[in-house]
Amino acid sequence: MQKYPKHPGRIDLFALVLAIEEKTTLLTGDNALRKAALQEGVDVHGIIWLLDKMIQDKVISKAEGCRSLKLMTAGNQRLPHNDVMIRLADWCH
Repeated sequence: MQKYPKHPGRIDLFALVLAIEEKTTLLTGDNALRKAALQEGVDVHGIIWLLDKMIQDKVISKAEGCRSLKLMTAGNQRLPHNDVMIRLADWCH
């Protein structure tokens, strides 16, 4: 909390500390947390990366990824527009 006094918040910092302790990837869409994770040398990704990974590993189909991404964008999730459009073009045919 002393190193990052304003942002990210306390709960986000807990997630960062846990990722450091467990030597694991941090999944977040929070910009301040992403920056802090990168400063701490933590591997950090967002939801689009997770969907890509789940499709690649055949956990979900492209159609399921398409539905999920459409639901997220309909719910006003702040996702990178170009990345979303690329996935929708690929997954939703």
